[in-house]
Amino acid sequence: MFVSFNVQAQYRMGLIPRVSPTQEILNTVGYTEVGIQYSSPSVKNRDIWGDLVPYGKIWRAGANEATKLTFSKNVLIGGNEVPSGSYALFIIPQEHGKWTVILNEVADQWGAFSYDSNKDVLRMEVLPRFNISYEEKLRYEVVDIGFEYGIIRMQWENVEMEIEFMTQFNDNFINKIQTTSDTLPEQDQWVVYLQGAEFLAERKQRLDTAASWISMAEINYLKYDHPFRKNEPYYLGHIHWIKALVSVCLNNDKDALTSINKLKELDGGKGYYSRSNNKEVIDLLEKQLNEKLKRN
Repeated sequence: MFVSFNVQAQYRMGLIPRVSPTQEILNTVGYTEVGIQYSSPSVKNRDIWGDLVPYGKIWRAGANEATKLTFSKNVLIGGNEVPSGSYALFIIPQEHGKWTVILNEVADQWGAFSYDSNKDVLRMEVLPRFNISYEEKLRYEVVDIGFEYGIIRMQWENVEMEIEFMTQFNDNFINKIQTTSDTLPEQDQWVVYLQGAEFLAERKQRLDTAASWISMAEINYLKYDHPFRKNEPYYLGHIHWIKALVSVCLNNDKDALTSINKLKELDGGKGYYSRSNNKEVIDLLEKQLNEKLKRN
């Protein structure tokens, strides 16, 4: 017992290299940083599932300390909101069917020896995949799927298990636009509102917010005499174009045509309408809107 205690203490002090070395993974999904800290054991010709890692029992999801998950912002996992912070990850493997995934609020603990289910913040069932390509060492990764979705993937020996999560990207994006605009002089805030409205229009999300922002961009732009006004056919034309796109998304076709007409009248041969392939795109949308209004 004395020798065992000393060896364990030396591992914790870092005097002896760990047989299962510590790994740290960090990726960003949208505005949310997701980190995984774990110790990575090797198979070493052992039977892993059902033997080294027993079925039906709590597993630390790695070696040494419990595997730690960290989220910089709130996320949704299995439809449940998980507040930003760090959590211990535990898994209960099963020989057949779904495995249980647990997030426990005691992030820093050795193994599962002090595991307390009363501290769980999440329990959910996940169906693993068997007979994947062989992985000698336990491996985690964070995969981003766009701005809103991500996957925490665990692979070891012949098993792969994925934990899907969703970021609150739109809320975070709206807060970022509003916070950024507040840090700028009022005469420059139109740029932030324009970019925010264009992004939401392209994604066809939070369109009421996009409509509010593009109106604020137009009012703010016209309110001040600033350097951008020297190239007004381009910048104000860009505002009219995004206003048209937002109107289309909101099924306000007449308003969209009004914005397109303002854009074309403003152009003067060297503005937003004449840049690159903008003319073709704008003309096509104008034609489609006119045909739609005629049908209706």
